[in-house]
Amino acid sequence: MKPMTTYEAGPGEHIETTAENMAVLAKTGDTITATFNDIVLTCGPKTEPSEIVKYFSDESDRRRNEYLASPEYAKQQQERKDRDARKRLMLEGALLSCPAKPTMLDQEKWDEWVKVNQDPYGAAICQYAETWARLMEGRLAAGDTIEHCADNASHIADTVGLTGFAYGCAVSMLALCWKHGEELRKWHNLTMQIGNEGESANEKPGAVLNPALLRIE
Repeated sequence: MKPMTTYEAGPGEHIETTAENMAVLAKTGDTITATFNDIVLTCGPKTEPSEIVKYFSDESDRRRNEYLASPEYAKQQQERKDRDARKRLMLEGALLSCPAKPTMLDQEKWDEWVKVNQDPYGAAICQYAETWARLMEGRLAAGDTIEHCADNASHIADTVGLTGFAYGCAVSMLALCWKHGEELRKWHNLTMQIGNEGESANEKPGAVLNPALLRIE
């Protein structure tokens, strides 16, 4: 009986590479096994790499379909729908005391930005930025401050789970166009800074720190 050898895929290795490496090792006559994304693969001397890839793909699909049909997935989806519904209701309630539109210092530039961002991702950023500004403006009219209300209003306005990059884009446009944009820009930079880069950015007109970047020292 031929020995069985275990192959360990390297970090970031693709399944095609794993299959090819297993096939090369198996040419010695050994049976090679590997675990890839929790799926156990086996390769004998006559096994083709394409067979390993196909088995992995088929097994991945089977497990995915099994999960999609499970009560656990159905419960997860319902919880997500309930959570989204609560967020929408919270947002609708908060907007009742807010202006219908935020007060823009440069409406033309704002309208141009919205016009060129009609794709789903860009449109979502535009909608978020406008909603966020409305929420903050409502709070400011009631005597609140940007420093106190911006973060909370940001979470209420985000109903789709935007990325850090998208958030940074919203801050940049509000900084340029919104009545209270400069105050928001300075608050944002100080909130995002790790050292004193926010203070430095605040000294440069229009400079906005990118929250999607992580600085490692």
